Amino acid sequence: MNVASKPSTHKAAGQYLGYSEQEARFCYHLLVSPDDAQVVMEGEDDVAIRLANGDKVLEQVKSATKHNALSDWSMDLWKTIGNWIADIESGAIDLRHTQFRIYVTPSQTGTVANSIHVANDKATAGETRNLICKARDVLARKPKCNKQVQALLDLGDTKFVEFLSRISIESIHARPEHSVENLWGPSYSEETKRKLTNFAIGLARERANKLIKLGDEGVVGAGSFRKEIQLFAARLNLPTFLAGMSPKPAPEAVAIVHSQRPIFVRQLEIIDIGQDQEIRAVADYLRASADKTIWAEEGDIVQSDLEDWETSLTRTFDLHRGEVQDLHSGSPVEARGRQLLRLCLQSRAKLAGQEVPDHFVPGSYHELADQTGSGIGWHPDYKTILSEDQ
Repeated sequence: MNVASKPSTHKAAGQYLGYSEQEARFCYHLLVSPDDAQVVMEGEDDVAIRLANGDKVLEQVKSATKHNALSDWSMDLWKTIGNWIADIESGAIDLRHTQFRIYVTPSQTGTVANSIHVANDKATAGETRNLICKARDVLARKPKCNKQVQALLDLGDTKFVEFLSRISIESIHARPEHSVENLWGPSYSEETKRKLTNFAIGLARERANKLIKLGDEGVVGAGSFRKEIQLFAARLNLPTFLAGMSPKPAPEAVAIVHSQRPIFVRQLEIIDIGQDQEIRAVADYLRASADKTIWAEEGDIVQSDLEDWETSLTRTFDLHRGEVQDLHSGSPVEARGRQLLRLCLQSRAKLAGQEVPDHFVPGSYHELADQTGSGIGWHPDYKTILSEDQ
């Protein structure tokens, strides 16, 4: 049964962009949740898992690098509990169909927090209530979080037990991305695990970010996301394939570069390729450039590989240019330029003997076309036209 719920008054839809802890946990839940589950960034909570049967898991993600977020009277701990109680009381959260989790890094602990975590029935919930009351009674003054503490204690016995039995607290990792790293099997090297982790968190962030910027919820299906990661993992294990490590550039970043009209864009303007193709060219250019940097830093390629790659692309360009001159000499020069561009971008070249992602050959050609001394130009008179355009 699907459970309708009111929107929580404690959401912070625009705030997640700077929180890598949330992004890592968002990715983690996409990797471990059932295929038919939806995982939400900054929806009902920092991270929420919506299960197909209508149940939900709400997770608050806390960074505790400068304090203990699980100390007995921590505002991080009690504000979270107080917010959940407020939403339960208002009807925004259906207690019967919701699990609650507090995730804290680096690893922390606290007596009250531990008691809340293990409370799962009437007896252990009663022990937790007594512990909280006795610990508070010995204080010289009420803690700053007393309002939230009292809100918990004021719950009726049945609701108190039900609520505590649905709360879990996890604080075992030095950094949040470790929860993702620990998912990869023993067959992967540490380097491969790191690559998988970086790619998975980046992809999760990209998927949610795109939706949030459009004003939608950052909802991603766990099954489809996991398939993408499985495919990427398989490619990493293929010695003949260089997996693309860079995410698609944001439309805003592409628009900025396009508006600056770098040389490779002006080259495309000369042959009237059209603005849509110019935008795609900028995106390919940015991704290819980023992939080269990442592969070099990871040790997947060396400088001589890139030099050989550019030599190969230039040789292919010369061959296609001669072919266009022979077969299309009667066509307008702009049309010949577009044909030459298409032939080059369709080339199936290898970098260091390995297959490359679809965007990499086009992006590399645009990078060469951006260098006036490379000899790569789509219009026969591109050098003269570019010099007059300056």
